[in-house]
Amino acid sequence: MKLTFLNMPYDFSEHFCLLIVPQDQWKKRDKEKISQRTFVEYISASKHTECHICMTCLICRGLWDLFDPENPGEYTPLCTACKKLLKVFKRLRGKGEAVLLFAHTDLEAEELKKFTDYILELDKVKKFYMLQLKYFRVHPRNFEIGLKLENASIHPKDFVKIEHKKLKKSNFIDLLNENKIDYKVLYEVSKDKYY
Repeated sequence: MKLTFLNMPYDFSEHFCLLIVPQDQWKKRDKEKISQRTFVEYISASKHTECHICMTCLICRGLWDLFDPENPGEYTPLCTACKKLLKVFKRLRGKGEAVLLFAHTDLEAEELKKFTDYILELDKVKKFYMLQLKYFRVHPRNFEIGLKLENASIHPKDFVKIEHKKLKKSNFIDLLNENKIDYKVLYEVSKDKYY
């Protein structure tokens, strides 16, 4: 199990990070289609759909909706935590095609089950990486920007330690059913079997 240590801002809100990896090589249209459909499925899985203001106010919607961290919009700016997380997810993606999306919120277990089913039922998807961070405060002395440690010799207790776990879909769903999803764990979730 690989650990990544991130020196995060003093105060940051919830984050949801998703990287969808293709089964084989995607055509440009495949990536666009999967990305657009993922936005729709995320909205339908989200608890925010019950609030008229959350759905219609662009500023409010920017606080919870998915966005492309490499092309953020006016209402979905990259915060300091996003910039640090983006480096980690770009490294995971490598040079290959993948859908990379962030949100400044998190999904609950029931919402994640629906979302997981949707993603891994797609023929052209091999697996996904997902990380959720809850609201977190670190000691002010580590408020500096741009520092990332890997396999560091010092591990201050106020750094965010991110673990990496590989699971099959059924094992991930079991964790969700038992409400044992861990924040600060990067889940790599693949299909139970390939066709």
